[in-house]
Amino acid sequence: MVMMLVAMLLTGVEDTVIFYDSGIHRTWWCSDRDSFGAAVRFTPREYPCDVVGSRAEINYDDGQQIYLRVYDDDGAGGLPGTILYNEQRLDVPHRLTPGFRDYDFTRPVTIESGDFYIVWWQKNIWDMVFGTDDHFDSISRQWWYFPDLGWVTPMGMDAADHLIRAKVRYGTGIEECLPALTPRAQIGIYPNPAGDFVTVRLSGFAAGSPVALVLHDVAGRVVLRTGIEPGTGCCQLDVTELPAGIYCCAVWSAGRVSRARLVIQHDGREEGR
Repeated sequence: MVMMLVAMLLTGVEDTVIFYDSGIHRTWWCSDRDSFGAAVRFTPREYPCDVVGSRAEINYDDGQQIYLRVYDDDGAGGLPGTILYNEQRLDVPHRLTPGFRDYDFTRPVTIESGDFYIVWWQKNIWDMVFGTDDHFDSISRQWWYFPDLGWVTPMGMDAADHLIRAKVRYGTGIEECLPALTPRAQIGIYPNPAGDFVTVRLSGFAAGSPVALVLHDVAGRVVLRTGIEPGTGCCQLDVTELPAGIYCCAVWSAGRVSRARLVIQHDGREEGR
């Protein structure tokens, strides 16, 4: 699993924030269900470490029963499994109140190995409101929990990275240096919506590196996979036999991934939304 780990110093020399989103946000929310959870999987840079809180852009409409949790990644397929921390939070803003806030734990959670999840959970009602990033980097590490479905990928809901971050304390107390980030490669899809053939054009990818293109449906299933010759910068896809609906086009090169949304329509009708 390719994951970009960026760490930023908060206060002193010990507390570090791990995050994966860019911070460019929009809002998505849900309501009228009996429970709901949003999970982000994090990889520490060293062990052991202590998870000491979460930084998040989150609020609620009704039903304040909101809990901040830490899960182990020992569930099936690396999904959230054992609950390591569970605390009801009464300090979540009511109504739409923009901006990140720090939610510190009453006790640290020590991680000896592997990954962990920060999970925001609401019991008996489904009215939490999240800030979300729009880069579609959520497939491998971000999940929603629905009572009748369990943990599912959020990509089918037209939202991507939850603006949820992990506050971690490392034993060394050494600030992690921020690497120079290369610009995100761009994907152009024409036409979009499409009904038969699609041209995918690439820009900003490493010259000479192999390029792989994968098309996912809203459930995260791979429906098409192909390679792109280095240096060509484009390819054509035949989507005639794919059902109408929303798809995620992921292009991998030199250890990095970029994603774009593709809408498939047949006979002028969009289906499967």
